[in-house]
Amino acid sequence: MKGVMLADKNKCMLQLEKEFKSKLSKTQLEKVTTFARNYFQNVPVDDLSGKNVTDVYGQTLSAWKFIQDFNAKKPKIKVFNPDYEQHFWQSSHTIVMVLQSDMPFLVDSVRMELSHQEINIHAVQSIVSQVKRNAKGVFQDR
Repeated sequence: MKGVMLADKNKCMLQLEKEFKSKLSKTQLEKVTTFARNYFQNVPVDDLSGKNVTDVYGQTLSAWKFIQDFNAKKPKIKVFNPDYEQHFWQSSHTIVMVLQSDMPFLVDSVRMELSHQEINIHAVQSIVSQVKRNAKGVFQDR
């Protein structure tokens, strides 16, 4: 099937990088590709296989854009249902994005709260990354 992610993680990443090359400027390409490799590093291949590469591309760019600005004094949270018309990708699941300075048990705490609210969790993607930000919290570099 054209556009569906493959069942091999390396091939999935190559497919995603090919999508990046066709849609991103050269200045964005290296940064987003490096981010994607880290973002999907611990994701099981089963979470990628069968998905439309356009949706994985959109998911990756949404996460990339989300981390660009951050005030370390408080968590940044975004909850949305991506649809193609508004977000250029789609999912049948609600997306919860959390950006927070690293702290012990953060992912477990979010999971516990969602469970307490009786919200089913389909998948979790977590990345811990050190980045450089300017005085206003704008992403500068990894």
